[in-house]
Amino acid sequence: MLFMMFRKKKTSHPEERALFCDNNWLFDLDFLVNVNDHLNHLNIEVQVKNKWFPNIMNHINAFKMKFKLFISQLENEDVSQFPYLKERIEGAVDIGNFENALKRSSYCKTFLILQKKKTEILHL
Repeated sequence: MLFMMFRKKKTSHPEERALFCDNNWLFDLDFLVNVNDHLNHLNIEVQVKNKWFPNIMNHINAFKMKFKLFISQLENEDVSQFPYLKERIEGAVDIGNFENALKRSSYCKTFLILQKKKTEILHL
């Protein structure tokens, strides 16, 4: 709805309107929405009440494997795990940008920290 409003109204918010007409920006937005959707799913899984720590870590480890799969798929120009991005792409974008974004993200560091914390907690 917001997208259509900005594309149709030419007089108000010209800077924002320009973003919604920029395909590169829209590719980035689609990618971000897809990644956020995957993170929201993980968030819901780990916030279930009365869930034991090892079960929470299992969800996090599963997401870590998914994350590696995402990178691997992007290396092969497979965007099947990113439906919004897939819907917009017609071979007109460099997938390597998204692959690099995942590799450089802070999630990789966070996974290492969580692994160390898991070891510490399980040895208490």
